Amino acid sequence: MFLKENGGKIFKTFGFSMVLSIFGFMLFMATIKNPALLVVGFAVMLCCYLYLMYEPMWQLGGNDKLSPTAKGFSAKGLVIMIVAFLPAAVLTLLCIIIPPTAITIGEVTDYNWTYALFQIIRLLFHGIYVGIVQYLLPFSSDAGNISNLALQPIFLLISLIPGILAGALGYFLGYREKTLRGIFGIKVTPKKNT
Repeated sequence: MFLKENGGKIFKTFGFSMVLSIFGFMLFMATIKNPALLVVGFAVMLCCYLYLMYEPMWQLGGNDKLSPTAKGFSAKGLVIMIVAFLPAAVLTLLCIIIPPTAITIGEVTDYNWTYALFQIIRLLFHGIYVGIVQYLLPFSSDAGNISNLALQPIFLLISLIPGILAGALGYFLGYREKTLRGIFGIKVTPKKNT
């Protein structure tokens, strides 16, 4: 019942996060040579991402509060966000269970399939964080820090939390008819319909 009623919002949030992730990855590729620009680009992209996770959920919470037929509850936003980010979490957990390292199947040692899977997961679900993770946990077989490659999926799994919390907070505040700006003491005057 919950999935049937909220499937559209879940799918939209999932798709929206993938598009933003790919955009974040493109931003990383554009700033890869300049660490200062990489950090600034990450901060700007993260703020945009969190806002874009927060705002639609805030509107949904407000609509559920006003609608006599909607079945809203204050944790509904958290549940929607968890379900929307579940594919990313499961695939990232797969990279933690089977880390992107050399694996031997029979007599064949293959490095590429786990590494390729990890790169696809990074692009589709964690593109916003790729630059900062690469900056904080660089890995290269030449530099001798290949162990950082095993740490990256753990960091990326943790990186799902801000998006989930932003959407959950948005729904919670929308349902309570409050705004984030109002909590910080910034007066919000509603627009007048003319």
